[in-house]
Amino acid sequence: MLRVFADESSSVFRTEEGKNVPNITGIIYVNNSTQVDEFDIRNNLQTKFDHLTFFFANVKTAPTAKFLLMDADSGESGTYTLVGSQTIESGWFADPIVEYGDISKLKPNHDFYGWATSNSLDADIIINIDHSIDKWDTLNLDTVPHDENNTYYFYAICPIHSWNVKVYDGETLLETVKVPHGEYFSGPT
Repeated sequence: MLRVFADESSSVFRTEEGKNVPNITGIIYVNNSTQVDEFDIRNNLQTKFDHLTFFFANVKTAPTAKFLLMDADSGESGTYTLVGSQTIESGWFADPIVEYGDISKLKPNHDFYGWATSNSLDADIIINIDHSIDKWDTLNLDTVPHDENNTYYFYAICPIHSWNVKVYDGETLLETVKVPHGEYFSGPT
């Protein structure tokens, strides 16, 4: 019924965003016996009703990628910002640099190094902002870790920005100290 409403209302309703359905909000529970495809739900139904939350009783899961920006600079638990998610039918996920760009604005005073499959400063970067590291197209659903729900997690590697402070005696360099943003350098040792 919802599908029919979404498809047939295109000539009746137009939203400010140009979507073909009215701006409806709420939660819908569907007790379906026939299995529905998660890809279809996320990429067709959900995109037309982006202020609705859907729950279906019987769903055929599809590979989903979640792109996370963790509050902590390491570890996979804790609070995070969901940068984006993608659900695919087959193949591989879209390039996150093309989809989401430089996300450093989401975490001020941090440097965006790129995307990895773990949240660690020494993680193996899969793809970075200028594509000088780009292993994205070499990956596939079988080679990347995922959970039992077929969800793949990718983490933005964004360590706090550091400043290199050089201490000179005349023209002689005495030491170079890396000072994280927000901290201070107390002087030469």
